[in-house]
Amino acid sequence: MSIALNFLFMLILASQTFPTFLGTNKASKSSKSFLFVLIPVATQISFFWLGYVIGNNFIYLMQDFKTVVVFIGFLIIGIRFIVDAFTVRKGKRTFQTENILQLLLASIAQSTNTFLLGLLFCFFNINLLHTLVFLGFATMIFSFAGILSKTSKKTLAFASLLFLSGGIFMIASSFYLAFF
Repeated sequence: MSIALNFLFMLILASQTFPTFLGTNKASKSSKSFLFVLIPVATQISFFWLGYVIGNNFIYLMQDFKTVVVFIGFLIIGIRFIVDAFTVRKGKRTFQTENILQLLLASIAQSTNTFLLGLLFCFFNINLLHTLVFLGFATMIFSFAGILSKTSKKTLAFASLLFLSGGIFMIASSFYLAFF
């Protein structure tokens, strides 16, 4: 897998954090905002790493079915992104919270796609350290962008567009990576 394609996948995964931070209170302390950003960064990195490690430990079971597993995996992730685009558009994926535990649970829930992609990335030759660093950096940027944005129809439409374009890209990638 090319480096550009790898980083594009990480950028799409990081964009999941944007709607979570649209409801964050901007009047709270900057140290608390920084802690709020570190939680999704840590969960995104941890879940991708965990998926990659588990995938590498059990890759021998799926090696004969690589094309089918890659196709179905990316297709399912793409469909999940597209379905989530409609819930983001309605404002159902934003959380107005200052509670760290609620943010942790929301971060874990949104990291399921990251875990699944980590499982699938074991089939490709990637530099894991560069991938994790870029995922963390991109997640931090999208999280800060969400904190700085107001919750409005335009930002919800933008977040929905991020999810929709990510889903379309994942579905297109399922065909490309599995069959070409």
